[in-house]
Amino acid sequence: MFVHLHNHSHYSILEGLPKPKDYVEKAKELGMPAVALTDTSNIHGCHELYKEAYYAGIKAILGTEIFVISSLDSSVSHKLVLLAKSLKGYQNIISLTSKASLDNPGRQAKIDFSDIIELKKNSPDLEIICLSGPISGEIPFYILSGKTEEQIFEKIKEYQEIFGKENYFLELLYHDDIPKQNFVTDELIKISKKYEIPVVACNNCYYIEKQDKKTQDVIMAMGTGHEIENPDRPTMMNGDYSFFTEEEMQALFGFIPEALENTVKIAEMVDIKIETGGILIPTFELPEEHQKIYEEALEFEKNDYEKFGIKKLSSDEWYLRYLSFAGLNWRFDTNISREIIFKLVQKLDKPSLEKKLTETSPEELKALSLTYYSDEKKEILKSFSEDIQNKIERLEYELVVVHEMGFDAYFLIVADYINWARNNGIPVGPGRGSAAGSLMAYLSGITDINPLPYKLLFERFLNPARVSMPDIDTDFADTGRDKVVEYCRNKYGADHVAQICTFGTFAARAAVKDVGRVMGIPFAEMNNLAKLIPEKPGTKLRGALEDSIEFKEAYETNPKYKEIIDNALKIEGNVRQIGVHACAVIIAPKPMTNFTALQHPPKDAESIVTQYSAYPLEDLGLLKMDFLGLRNLTIIKRAQEIIKNNKGVDVDILKIDLNERQVLDIFCAGDTTGVFQFESDGMRIETKEYSYEEKLLKEKEILGIFVSGHPLDGLKTYCAKRSRNTKKMKMNFEKLLEIDKKENPEKYLPENPSQENSENPAKKEFKEEIVQTVGYITDYRKVVTKTGKTMGFLKCEGFDFDFEVVIFPKDIEKYAEKLDSNLVVIVTGGLDINFEYKRKSIRAKELKITSISMIREQARDLGIFDGSRRFINNELNAIKDEDESIGEEKIKNNSEKYSVLPENFDEKLEKEISENKGIEIQEFIVNIPPIAKKEDLFDFKDFLQKQEIGEIKIILDLRGQKKDTNISIKNLGNLKNWIGEKWG
Repeated sequence: MFVHLHNHSHYSILEGLPKPKDYVEKAKELGMPAVALTDTSNIHGCHELYKEAYYAGIKAILGTEIFVISSLDSSVSHKLVLLAKSLKGYQNIISLTSKASLDNPGRQAKIDFSDIIELKKNSPDLEIICLSGPISGEIPFYILSGKTEEQIFEKIKEYQEIFGKENYFLELLYHDDIPKQNFVTDELIKISKKYEIPVVACNNCYYIEKQDKKTQDVIMAMGTGHEIENPDRPTMMNGDYSFFTEEEMQALFGFIPEALENTVKIAEMVDIKIETGGILIPTFELPEEHQKIYEEALEFEKNDYEKFGIKKLSSDEWYLRYLSFAGLNWRFDTNISREIIFKLVQKLDKPSLEKKLTETSPEELKALSLTYYSDEKKEILKSFSEDIQNKIERLEYELVVVHEMGFDAYFLIVADYINWARNNGIPVGPGRGSAAGSLMAYLSGITDINPLPYKLLFERFLNPARVSMPDIDTDFADTGRDKVVEYCRNKYGADHVAQICTFGTFAARAAVKDVGRVMGIPFAEMNNLAKLIPEKPGTKLRGALEDSIEFKEAYETNPKYKEIIDNALKIEGNVRQIGVHACAVIIAPKPMTNFTALQHPPKDAESIVTQYSAYPLEDLGLLKMDFLGLRNLTIIKRAQEIIKNNKGVDVDILKIDLNERQVLDIFCAGDTTGVFQFESDGMRIETKEYSYEEKLLKEKEILGIFVSGHPLDGLKTYCAKRSRNTKKMKMNFEKLLEIDKKENPEKYLPENPSQENSENPAKKEFKEEIVQTVGYITDYRKVVTKTGKTMGFLKCEGFDFDFEVVIFPKDIEKYAEKLDSNLVVIVTGGLDINFEYKRKSIRAKELKITSISMIREQARDLGIFDGSRRFINNELNAIKDEDESIGEEKIKNNSEKYSVLPENFDEKLEKEISENKGIEIQEFIVNIPPIAKKEDLFDFKDFLQKQEIGEIKIILDLRGQKKDTNISIKNLGNLKNWIGEKWG
């Protein structure tokens, strides 16, 4: 048995190739019980490795390869491999990694040996396993410097005293490409035997498979800024740094079996358990003046505990309730006295929920909030107007949800830094995102938007059915954002607050360009190749090879391009560089190094960022706050100051008239350049009445998907009547393959070369299957063939399946001017099923092109339009019947664009349609939670499109509205796992 203890992932930036998940999968495949990650000077990938190993059922060994200043030459630093035995040991590694980075901004991250000694003073047992490191380690350096065995052993003893004899190992490596490596390894073996120092065998892996050597060399060339052909650049091409099998390691180190056995021994010494999925919110200390009010309230109500059964509230719960009820005065001018506010804050001491919060409906929580009312409080409420009573009832419900979720302190922290900003002259945005749906947030000063007039939903912000950390994005004037962050550092401790790092990764086009650059290909040539990759967001290289005929042709016909793209495929998604999250800040309940290492971002010696990105930090339960710097707020403040200085008028931006006609006219004219979120071309389109078709097109343009309903909604019956012989279009490819083998067995017979050129009298005559169906055109492309002729390709969405339409050169001119995306096509042609690429295409014989509005009008005339559908965005789709039709005049004026179906079309197809029974399709409904973001829906669609096609139709449930994805899959296992990881 053997375990790899020295491995580099792509987080050893522009050195290592694999992702942590790749190491886990390979270790699992080879039957290894554990695997380690030791990226250079960082722990970026450790949490990822821990999670992946946990799910795979093997042990994760977390560590790093750190630089230590040489005791022989202070200008030299040596590599040392550190592995954590426990969570405490991992935290000690985090501390050392942080110090190495923070003490050396803009330089190589390194520590002094004295730093380890200092750490040991505070933690006598470091619980770290130390390996002596590769040939650049300090002990090999001593050997190569000609030191005696006694001098080398004295240095080893220093390490043993720090880490413990049982935790220090001499690392053995055999790499023929490194001069004197074998000599050093042989000397280490001699020393180990003479002084009884344990040894351990490693391979210092930088890639998984041997064939990945070339790609690793490519990214290494990127990191050093050289071209591949440069003979003087550093390279690992002459060695083998792959993830060896146990047999390969046995072949290298079989003569010293203890070196292999010790890898398993070390793995058994490791026992790390990291708590995830919790909620880690810092303790909120009441401001001094409010601490006095809290003590006053406790004194005020102390006699009520027994007399009226009032519950003594924690300071967090009490203060949030107090801020909220006190907010009634300054938000709604209720003029409630402090004594009455104290009474409203009180709750009866009654049992909490009888079942889990996630199993409790909003109605049950609203009912629960009313049970906390004392009789005295009920009498007080009767003295208020009905409007105020309704506001208090909504507020009590929200406060109950917040308290049951355990988020009292969270909202106090947010309210505190927002109110501090306001009190210190820093403009704050009125509210962004779903937080605007909370009345409690409005009353406590977190937002300046009253959700009640706009009927905003609190559940869109905090959903009791799914307990997750709230996400409140706050806009500050860009000149004051850093002051707010500094305020948080001073309040909660500088070592408790940090910004979050981000990882810039290789996107499809960038990967191709970068690989081409180091391979010496001219920039213009690589730019032309990269342009063949579709520009749509989220495009992957594998998808581009399927979607772009030109890109695929370049790949298949040009060996040079094939090599470039093959290498780019392997590095796509790998880390290219480190950045800083634009707005996210972590506020931790303990020093940050209890959770993650810290560092300076590149070219910034002042800022401090975490070495974990956002996902691991949130998985640990840490509090992520979003502080956005907004220049518009700075401009508004300056405008207020100018008005004050020149006109003597104080303008309160929150009290301006939102219905001022002159302002609305500016928006209607689209004259909004420089207005936040209204300055893009799409937002500056002059306001007008849009038809249903235009509204859907604009929605898709802005969101990338149809949230309010598919363009063919309500037209299913109509489309069915214009479809025939579509049974195979609805089947999965496995079923189709079975049918094809029965219908065309000769296609699957072994080839007989002797008959290759002879006629086969038994050869079955091909019989083309003619189908007819209706689809919405989502993409239209023209392609020039090798012979110079033009073909057309349409991607279409139907009700039960997606399909492609192929238009041959002889017909392309006939339809070219009429074709466009976002139109509807009724196509008749031969069915073509490509089993290799799993595509269903129709070779067009006849096309009828029309618009959504056109067929809706015709379907209404035929009495087969279902106009009763409800839409999520009711305002967007609140249209009148007359808007849904193009109109006769427009049809006449655009007869070349719109083809009207003949009146007797239905009757002609009725008999054929009735004979087409189709196949039974199962449905699986996916409930999209309110917390889902637009990006989540893109990810979800991308995931579905990669699944094997089957007979289980996937339906989305968006806030009670069912939406067909037009995607059917074979197996639900992967889908359920994906949903669980994304939304819980």
